[in-house]
Amino acid sequence: MFATDSTIQTLQQDLAEIQAANLTINDRFLAEAALLSRDLLLTLMQKHECSLADITPAHIAAELRQRAPMSYQVLAIPSTTGQ
Repeated sequence: MFATDSTIQTLQQDLAEIQAANLTINDRFLAEAALLSRDLLLTLMQKHECSLADITPAHIAAELRQRAPMSYQVLAIPSTTGQ
C-alpha cells in the first residue's frame, strides 16, 4: 500500500509546521520522527486491517524494507548475534 497524494500532502504540511515551530534540533528530529512513525503505523493498520496493538515488529520491518531498496539499507544498530 502506497501513500495517496492527499496523505503525502498532509504529511508535508505537518512537517512544514514542525519546521516552523522554532524547536531545538533534537526536538525537531523527534517531532519529524513522530510524524513519520504515525504515517507508518496508520499505513500498517489499514494494510492489515488491525488495531495498533496488533502491529508487530515484523510488520514494521517488512513495511520499511518495501519502502527502501536493499542496496541503500545499512543497519542502524550493529547486530549482536556475531554475524
